[in-house]
Amino acid sequence: MKRYDELQKLQSNGWVLVDFPNNYAQAKLLEEALSGYKPHEELEPTKREQETTDAELLVKPNPKPEPPKTLIPSGLDLVLWFECPIKECLRRADGRRFDADAPEMCFHVEDKVPPSTNAPMCERLLPLSEDNNCVNTLSDRFLAFDQTTNSMKKWFKQFGDEAQARVLIQHIKADQCKQGCSGEIEKAIADVLEMKAAKRNFLRDQITTKLDANRMAAEELRLTKTPDNMDASQMGNTHDDTVGAESTNMKDSKSPNASNNNVKPLVAS
Repeated sequence: MKRYDELQKLQSNGWVLVDFPNNYAQAKLLEEALSGYKPHEELEPTKREQETTDAELLVKPNPKPEPPKTLIPSGLDLVLWFECPIKECLRRADGRRFDADAPEMCFHVEDKVPPSTNAPMCERLLPLSEDNNCVNTLSDRFLAFDQTTNSMKKWFKQFGDEAQARVLIQHIKADQCKQGCSGEIEKAIADVLEMKAAKRNFLRDQITTKLDANRMAAEELRLTKTPDNMDASQMGNTHDDTVGAESTNMKDSKSPNASNNNVKPLVAS
């Protein structure tokens, strides 16, 4: 729980799922949760589709060519599929050893040989025996994986970026050295980051162009409302003269010497 709280405080721009999804059902539910996509055959048919299906029971329709398939946008940015032969997986699993006094120290009898100068530690080295890492369980795990691998590959291949012609799933050769495998992973991630940056820049340019066009249209509208035969200075002088005339008339009307023919003086009797 403490480790989870520490991770929650970290600032990140994304996340990585390891060993998930493991089957077609999980992959489908994950995509639905991220993007809302569901296969067409699982959607409720519309009224038009239902009427067409009922009509096809009476009259066989003329065959129509299938429309070209395009890549479907996914809620995921990238799926890394590690390809490794079963023989290589067994070799790596069978050669693993760990120190009984320090379980965090792991070795391999071929790839990461323990130091021969430390005889007591070499005597303590034991093979992994956990249920999820035991070599004896790998055959069953291989069989279960083979039963779902084709359906999962088919599912992931239908997603991607159509404009960039980039499929969502990227295959990594996992039977090579660590540096080669890491290089392919870094390249795949760098390509995704570059693509996302290009999309952000494109959207930013589109928004900037739209705002500039709206600003220019507003300026043209403001200029069209101004009379052509009167500039700003003339309009200002005319306004001042009008205000001055109105002020003079108001002063004359308030003067005690002002005459009014319609008002008669009162005379005391």
